[in-house]
Amino acid sequence: EVKSRLDIVEVVSGYTSLTRTGPNLKARCPFHSERTPSFVVFPERSSWRCFGACAEGGDSIRFVMKAENQSFSEALRTLADRLGLQLPSRRAQEAMNPLLRANEEVSKYYRRHLLESEEGAVARAYLEKRGVTQETASAFNLGLSPTGWEDMKNYLAGQGFTDAQMLQAGLLHRSDGGSTRDLFHGRLMFPIKDSDGHIVGFGGRDLDGVQPKYLNTPQSPLFEKSTILWGMDIAMEGIRLNDEAVVVEGYMDALMAHQHGFTNVVASMGTALTTQQVEHLTRLAKSYVLALDSDAAGQEATLRSLKSSWAGIDNVRIALLPIGKDPDDLIRQSPEKWPETIATAETKIDFFFRLLPPKFELTTTQGQRMLAEDLGPLVLDVQDSTEQDRYLERLGGLLGINRHTLEEVLQRQRQSLLRSATSKSQRQRSQEEAPQVYVATAAFKQDQLEAFSLALLLRDP
Repeated sequence: EVKSRLDIVEVVSGYTSLTRTGPNLKARCPFHSERTPSFVVFPERSSWRCFGACAEGGDSIRFVMKAENQSFSEALRTLADRLGLQLPSRRAQEAMNPLLRANEEVSKYYRRHLLESEEGAVARAYLEKRGVTQETASAFNLGLSPTGWEDMKNYLAGQGFTDAQMLQAGLLHRSDGGSTRDLFHGRLMFPIKDSDGHIVGFGGRDLDGVQPKYLNTPQSPLFEKSTILWGMDIAMEGIRLNDEAVVVEGYMDALMAHQHGFTNVVASMGTALTTQQVEHLTRLAKSYVLALDSDAAGQEATLRSLKSSWAGIDNVRIALLPIGKDPDDLIRQSPEKWPETIATAETKIDFFFRLLPPKFELTTTQGQRMLAEDLGPLVLDVQDSTEQDRYLERLGGLLGINRHTLEEVLQRQRQSLLRSATSKSQRQRSQEEAPQVYVATAAFKQDQLEAFSLALLLRDP
């Protein structure tokens, strides 16, 4: 209803001056500095597009999200207020969705079990040992799942929920024989909330040495792990105030950060960040720090994430944690060192230079070529020309060639990638009736429109 009643011209004109050019309107993009207008509004399609540095577009809601640095739900509420429409309250939304209601009831049940049961004594002692205060445990609504196989299931059944609803919410496990039981047993429970504060799932930490150490709600209509960052509902304000988001790996890392007043911290729940999670962060802040585990596995996971989800984003840095310590340890033992650790985090490209060269035998031609192929495109992705020159010199020094020769080699690599992608596209077109759209590789993410245009020229001279 909001989208149908919005006039995109009216929405956009509140942020920039539009000039009509035929059926469409143009303006200087409100999201970056430019001399020549590259921002176009398409009234017939109720959409906008920046053909300049932003290289993105969308509808009215997406425009307000970007202009006001808001989440989808916040932008929707902003526009609804302008139109005089009243959105359903959180309580009304939960009342309409039985899966949300089931999660809310289970969260209260787990919370009471932690505070009031004999089983809860072990979990309470664990939290005390880890330095978690009662106030923090309450703020994050920590709980405990019973050790019984059907305790939670029976409780929810008594509240009027069906097995089908509990299964759909990801609260039950169904055996091959068709019987159901509680998914979580004897685990410290961390409710997982979306950015609006709705409980969409749970993370359970084992307290008795049973594997896996952490167990999360499986994917459900409410819970998609790749789109959610734990603690985001609490951290959003801190991220906006600091204009910086800090990403840690685990629940306890983020929880301990908030307990000590570092309110711009969220957790990736043990996985490499996805493109959706990164996009959520980029709507809230302009600077990002990854403070993940410093062991070899953690470094490799960070490397993969930087090459994929963070491709084309320069202002992401990597915090150097003391060997053998995770953020939880560091903050609990030396909270005064945390701000310094974040402030001195290394740049993305410096991280690449530290991690990639040792992987190759640089005394051989093959090793040098492989490093150039791996690290070269990442250097060309650096958007500041002065910085890019400095890193080209540095890479040239590692390879034993001068900076200008290296740039020529890297540009030929880039052209080769384009030709390869074009050739692949042509092969696919010969096999299928529908034409294939060329997708820019990570190496060209900052100039997607340019790469796309070049690919078209190469494919159809």
